[in-house]
Amino acid sequence: MGFVHSWCDGLTPADMVMMNMLLWCNPRKYENGPSWHRDWTWWGNGKSYFSQEVREDTPEDYSEKVEKIRWKEMIAHNKKLIVERNSVTLFLALVDDECHELVPGSHNRWRTPLEHDVLLPKAMKDQGVPYTASWDGVSALPGQVAIRLKAGEALIRIKSTIHTGHTVPDRERNSLLIGWSKWVGPSSKPLVADARDAWQLDPAVREALPYSWMKTTWDRWAEGLVLGDTLEDRYAEYDIDRIKAGEIVGWCSELEQQAALAGKSWEPYQTVK
Repeated sequence: MGFVHSWCDGLTPADMVMMNMLLWCNPRKYENGPSWHRDWTWWGNGKSYFSQEVREDTPEDYSEKVEKIRWKEMIAHNKKLIVERNSVTLFLALVDDECHELVPGSHNRWRTPLEHDVLLPKAMKDQGVPYTASWDGVSALPGQVAIRLKAGEALIRIKSTIHTGHTVPDRERNSLLIGWSKWVGPSSKPLVADARDAWQLDPAVREALPYSWMKTTWDRWAEGLVLGDTLEDRYAEYDIDRIKAGEIVGWCSELEQQAALAGKSWEPYQTVK
């Protein structure tokens, strides 16, 4: 909190709202990564999207012309973040963490042809978006740096940096990602929560927060969101498959019960009858 206060120009818990919260772990049975990306929509209209949305991207959305428009917006946003400093997101290592890799400075310069190959989705390549095939899918990128965090250390970075998580079965990972932002008042209209964050609306999450001021930041975050009415609004694909296999997990409401009973006949984006 001392760092947040100094970085965000005097921001104190009384003025904070909680942002997203994740616990990054690694699979025990297989290697995961690299999967290079930016935490930024650098294609299409540039608007953020919910994970449960059915996206219908076209090759034009990933054209260099569109990408350069998004790039100018990205640079302007980066400068705004540095000047205003209204928020900060930290990757806090709870055990030694060797899984975060990034390309320093990639948030502040135009990508290389190789990086374009790395970032461009395979579906867009298959649909004819021009690119230079130059990466084998596993080799290190020029300038790539592996971040080695000791337990208790934190990483703070700009989200448009090209980065990846890379986990291997025999290497532990247990890192908390949590963000704090300056609260600007109540939301005018609640939005359906992104499926990646819907679990955080559980009141048990609020009660698990160790300090009363953290509960207040959760209240401010939660008041702008509502739980969606479909399985896709609430869960990742893995959990949806579990429910359709007959398990009643997660929110355990009428939605989950009906879906578990219906099994494979439960349609995508179906709601309670």
